[in-house]
Amino acid sequence: MCLYDHDVVFWFGDLNYRLNTDLYGISNDDVRRIASSEKFGDLLQYCQLREQMARGTVFKDFEEPAALPFRPTYKYDCGTSIWDTSEKGRVPAWTDRILTFKKYPQVGLELIRPMESVDSITISDHKPVRALFNLKVKKINESGANSVYEEAIREADRRANEELPQVQLSSNEVDFGIVNYLEPKTRSVIVQNVGKSKVRFSFKVRPNAQNNQEICEKWLMVTPTHYQIPQGSSMEINLTVSISTDIVRRIQDILRNGQLQEILVLHLENGRDYFIPVTAIYNNSCFGSTLEKLLTIRPKKEVNLIDFEDFADNLPSDDCPQNIPRVIYRLVSALRVRGAKQLNIVEELDNEVFNRIRSALETGQPDDLSQLASSYMLYSALIRLLDSLDEPIIMEGMFKIIHKEMIKYRNDARQLWTTVRSSLPKPNQAVLELLCLMLREFFSQNYELRGQLSLWATVLFRHDSMDEKTHGMYPTVLQTMCDYAPDVSLG
Repeated sequence: MCLYDHDVVFWFGDLNYRLNTDLYGISNDDVRRIASSEKFGDLLQYCQLREQMARGTVFKDFEEPAALPFRPTYKYDCGTSIWDTSEKGRVPAWTDRILTFKKYPQVGLELIRPMESVDSITISDHKPVRALFNLKVKKINESGANSVYEEAIREADRRANEELPQVQLSSNEVDFGIVNYLEPKTRSVIVQNVGKSKVRFSFKVRPNAQNNQEICEKWLMVTPTHYQIPQGSSMEINLTVSISTDIVRRIQDILRNGQLQEILVLHLENGRDYFIPVTAIYNNSCFGSTLEKLLTIRPKKEVNLIDFEDFADNLPSDDCPQNIPRVIYRLVSALRVRGAKQLNIVEELDNEVFNRIRSALETGQPDDLSQLASSYMLYSALIRLLDSLDEPIIMEGMFKIIHKEMIKYRNDARQLWTTVRSSLPKPNQAVLELLCLMLREFFSQNYELRGQLSLWATVLFRHDSMDEKTHGMYPTVLQTMCDYAPDVSLG
């Protein structure tokens, strides 16, 4: 069972999300002044949690009131209600939150008293938050449940000596054919109870599993993993192959003889085991590759029985710079043509459109991507492409020396670009410079897009997001490099 299988979830505590006011030029003093006034609610528009929830990157489908009727809950001097006067002088923020999730709209969950912080409690540097909810829950009919249980015991005793359970599978093996990155594919197997009693089945945990629930490789999902089938009935088991970003980064380590392979073991309680081989062929594409391989990728030739011209003569030509993979250059060029004003970062992702973009990148047709999809879909495809590479564009180096150097000189563009050109491979340098050029243009056209710096820093550095000491410094590094081009910085 996962978190979203519950009807209702309450998630509360110190979530440690801060305000992005520094990205908008609002000083700590200004934040404190606003937070102490009746207009403290104006600061919510800079809340990191709200921004990420709006993008669907965290706490998907969780909710909280649109307005929080209390001042930021952090950080205060202990024993007082005075904003932090320590040397660090933390910027006030709503770090303490209460979020709720409802699986179905008809679930009876109601906030009957507005959320509030308790200003009188001063033992911590946080102010606690509380709220009162009314939740309607199902009540078990104890007598009915007991009756059902007793009847089940009698039924079990009656059938204890009957023949072993037997099932028939609609397929003894499952072949998914070709599968693509971020394009889940599902197949089903029908399990029919052909025995004289009900059948309980479950899938056995695979050898060397990291936990007692791992029945298969992470690229394969099976539902349900256990079930009871009445006599004469059948059950559909869904198998889904899903190549996520984490999977595609290590796809070469997972492939066996060029295929994705797994063997599921379906076990009947008090019965035999059934072995179900599962295979799939991963479509090696520009996603989940390396910069070196991307530099050598040529558009896939489509079979044409009439046109016998040399395929190389029909390849699109462009001014793609040396050391920059053409697939990256085409996406960046399309985005620069469309400009930042057409980029709506709150647009919803469309997997069908994404698949169309991926196909265009792989086949080279159409050559011009600027009219193929919206700016946001092209933007998302670029981020997905970079995020799927086996290594980040800005590699950390041995003992993280490159990242440490860039953190050290995060406000010095000259030193940053010197580090880039002396430490990163040529393709990484070229791609990074191109991306910074695009972002520099976007920021000049739409200042609010600077709010995307954290996302881009995460993609380009893939740094440890749990390291509070340096987590917020990576966007600063990227901002400095975007603000000052290498030719200007290095003279």
